[in-house]
Amino acid sequence: MLPLALFALLCVVGMVLLIRQVILPWIRFLLLRRTGVRLAAEVVDNDAQPLGPGKGAVLRPVVRYRVDGIRHTGTLENLVSNRGMELGRAIDILIDPTRPAEPWAAEEGTPPLGAYWYPIMVLVGIAGVWVSVARIR
Repeated sequence: MLPLALFALLCVVGMVLLIRQVILPWIRFLLLRRTGVRLAAEVVDNDAQPLGPGKGAVLRPVVRYRVDGIRHTGTLENLVSNRGMELGRAIDILIDPTRPAEPWAAEEGTPPLGAYWYPIMVLVGIAGVWVSVARIR
């Protein structure tokens, strides 16, 4: 019975992560492409975000742009890399007019970290539940 519960938990966690980290941001990006404002921005920094103890870090570009004459600076929500972007580079961004401090890369977005592992978690969880139920019968 314990393996059944563990595989079910793995499946549920994989589904929650898949929805929260991949599907919802993807839907938000599609909505921004439709209703957002496209602007030109300049890369001014690369924000290092640690992955964990001893695992290094990923870099998210920080961009500067103007909305209605007001200068904003923000970290791109949908772009991560190991190398970052060169400073001074021009990039197209999308913003929601109600939240101008949250820019999204218009063309160069990357999937979130771990996005490829979430479907694998779900599939392993489903397979484990199926095998566990077959053994119980």
